[in-house]
Amino acid sequence: MELIDYTEKSEVAEGVDGYVHLGTQTDAVEHALLNRHSRNCPFCNTPLETVVHLRVFDEDTGNIPPSRFLWRYPGQVDEFLIDIYTNACGNCGWWQVKNVKNSLGITHYSFPSLRLYDAADKALPLGVLWTELNKRQDLLHAINPTTFEKFVADVVSSKFNVEVVHIGKSGDGGIDLFYCDGNDRFAIQVKRHADSKASEGVAIVREFVGALLLADFQKGAIITTASRFTAPATRDAGLYESKKIVTRLDLVDKEQFIDMFKFSKKHCNHPWEYVFRDVATNYFNHDDVEVIINKSTLL
Repeated sequence: MELIDYTEKSEVAEGVDGYVHLGTQTDAVEHALLNRHSRNCPFCNTPLETVVHLRVFDEDTGNIPPSRFLWRYPGQVDEFLIDIYTNACGNCGWWQVKNVKNSLGITHYSFPSLRLYDAADKALPLGVLWTELNKRQDLLHAINPTTFEKFVADVVSSKFNVEVVHIGKSGDGGIDLFYCDGNDRFAIQVKRHADSKASEGVAIVREFVGALLLADFQKGAIITTASRFTAPATRDAGLYESKKIVTRLDLVDKEQFIDMFKFSKKHCNHPWEYVFRDVATNYFNHDDVEVIINKSTLL
């Protein structure tokens, strides 16, 4: 299974004296750069849609507001200093974020570098999973098990706002990840199955509880791509808690993990959202940028 990375960006700055690369140079970026003024996708010639347009203005002083920012839909006219456009192709997925600094005569372009990966490649960027998993949940069964462990760590970190340590390796004793939340220490075992119909049996629960006790953990979770946990596995997990052998033992199957992924703070439906948020927060020093999106067939 092959995947194209639309998340890794390359940046180019254009001014009156020409342009200069600020990021990774690939053939795809060079091609996009040569066609940066076109209204069509540089790769499939499909007309681009402006899905987000942010306009920054201050009618009274002509300066960028230090804390106030206003959103406008494409086509509205106001006095402005900065325009930030997000253009995307509905056919092939290519995108462009264009940051036009009107008062300085400078435009910053961000393009995807468009690198091709096999789903099982250990070097597969986690950013690809953050965007592709919205469309292809079967990816979880195709990626490298170590990549899945790292992705689970990223999702848990984003969901619960904690720093997750990845320790999974041969002889890890059954604990792949752990994190601390105040005085609580939480251990996680990650299981990736190639078979989408796989189930997680009672043996893995018993082994994991043994690993928790040996490592002095009282709280833990098993996160798996299995479609379900068997009835004996669920029964034993409840018994370990009720008998206070451990204080908490969560069993997270594939569907529950997908829900965790969708409700995490880092989750985005489109790869350009990461770039747009970065550009916007550069101006407003605001951690939670709200995006009002143009009505588009792409969303």
